[in-house]
Amino acid sequence: MIRVALIGTGAMVNFHLDAIEKDPDAQLVAICTAHMESAKKSADPRGVAAYDDYVKMLEELKPDAVIINLPHYLHEPCARVCAEHGCHILLEKPMSTSYQSCLNIIEVCKQNGVLLQVAHPQGFMAETRMAKEIIDSGELGELVMVHTQRSTTYYHENRPKWFWKKETAGGGIWINLGAHCLDQFCQLTGSPIKSITGKCTYIDGMDVDASANAFVQSESGVTCTIALSGYNWSRNDECTIHMTKGSMKLRGWVDLYISRGDDEWEQVDCSKFAEPFTYQWEVFSDAVRKGEVTKCTGEYAANILWAIEQLWK
Repeated sequence: MIRVALIGTGAMVNFHLDAIEKDPDAQLVAICTAHMESAKKSADPRGVAAYDDYVKMLEELKPDAVIINLPHYLHEPCARVCAEHGCHILLEKPMSTSYQSCLNIIEVCKQNGVLLQVAHPQGFMAETRMAKEIIDSGELGELVMVHTQRSTTYYHENRPKWFWKKETAGGGIWINLGAHCLDQFCQLTGSPIKSITGKCTYIDGMDVDASANAFVQSESGVTCTIALSGYNWSRNDECTIHMTKGSMKLRGWVDLYISRGDDEWEQVDCSKFAEPFTYQWEVFSDAVRKGEVTKCTGEYAANILWAIEQLWK
C-alpha cells in the first residue's frame, strides 16, 4: 500500500485525487495547502487529514509519496523538503521556473534516494498514445515533421495572479502551454530536444510572454514548428503530424484523424487507452513499487525547460 499526500490544491487537484482513489493499492492520507479552509474543502469529504504546513505533515504522517501541485516557483523548495523526508515525488509541470532549478531538484532527489516523476501529461493522453502507435507501426511511412498551433485568451481575470509574474511563474504562455507542445513533440518522436530557435512577444507592462513562435529539432532529426498566442484569440489546440505516406491531426483530450495521402480524413478510435491521469498515476505507483521511473523522468522534464529558456535569451 502506497501512502500518498497531496501538496497544493491547484487546477489539477481533482484529476490527481480521482486517479489515486481508483487505485486499490494506494491510500490518500492528507491534503495540504497554504489555506486550511481550502485543505479541508478537499480533505474532509475524503476522510483524510488537512494541513496548511507541509513540513509538519511530512513529519507527522511520513507518507511514502507526495504529489506536488503548487505554483511553479514553489516546486524546488517543496521538492527539496519532500526528498529530505524520504518521499517519492510526482511533480506537476512545468518542473520549475528555470533549467538550473530542475537540475537542483534532480540532484536532491538522487542524494536522498527518492524517485522523481514529472507530470507532463501528453504521453499519457489517448490521442497522443494512438498517434505514436501509428507512427511506430510504419503504416504512414516515416515521420517527417510536426506542426502545433495553440491559441487562447491567456491573461483572463480568473487566472491566478502569480501566473502574471516571471518571478513566480517563470514565464508566460511559453512555459505553461509551450511545455505541453514540447512534451507532445518529444512523445511523438521518442527523442529529446537537440536545438530550438524562435521568439516571444510581450504585453506592455508585463515581464512574462504572451506569444511564442519556435522551430525545434529533436535529436532524432525530426523538426517541429510551434505557434502559441495568448492574446484575445478564440481557443485552438491542434497538432498536425506529417509523414511520408499520409498525415494525422491531433487534438488532445478531443480526437485524432488520419489521412492516407488524399483529401479524406478518418477519425481514429482511441478508446482502448485509459484516462490520462489514471494512467499517469499507474505509471508512478508502479515506479514506486519497482524502484525505477520509466516515463517523464526529471531529466526528460529538465530538457523541456532547457528548450523553453532558449527563447528568452
